[in-house]
Amino acid sequence: MSEQDELAALDAELAAFERRTTEVAARRTPSALDEKRAAVAAAKRKAEDAEQIEQLEKRYGKLGERLASASTPLGMLVVQKPMRQAFKEFTDAIHPVKGVSFEDSRLFVERCLVFLDRAKFLEIVNEFPGAVVPLANALQKLGGAVESDVAGKS
Repeated sequence: MSEQDELAALDAELAAFERRTTEVAARRTPSALDEKRAAVAAAKRKAEDAEQIEQLEKRYGKLGERLASASTPLGMLVVQKPMRQAFKEFTDAIHPVKGVSFEDSRLFVERCLVFLDRAKFLEIVNEFPGAVVPLANALQKLGGAVESDVAGKS
């Protein structure tokens, strides 16, 4: 095989791999219809979450003052300002070296949960455990902890 023939064969092979890559990318790229459906679903959920927050604010107080929320792909979670006993038990559980355990944070959030129900909360935490952290931090702030105290017990 001459060098010209080998170059031509390599060019053909390269073109075939590039076509395959383009085809895979095209299959992975959502269609305009899929993108529009996703946008509508996101807007619907955002509106429903806003309506839910409005109802919860009537009962518990303002978001950021008495309530905190976190959105996940499985739904929004809302917690209320912790009662003294829940706050005390949480802060007492903070280890001076290790800090806060995930389980203590989860229990703290669960005790202050006002939306969604416990079963849905546990489903969300199993799928997205990171949702607990911002809610636990927000609860500490709602409970009166200053920013330097939120990071850990001194």
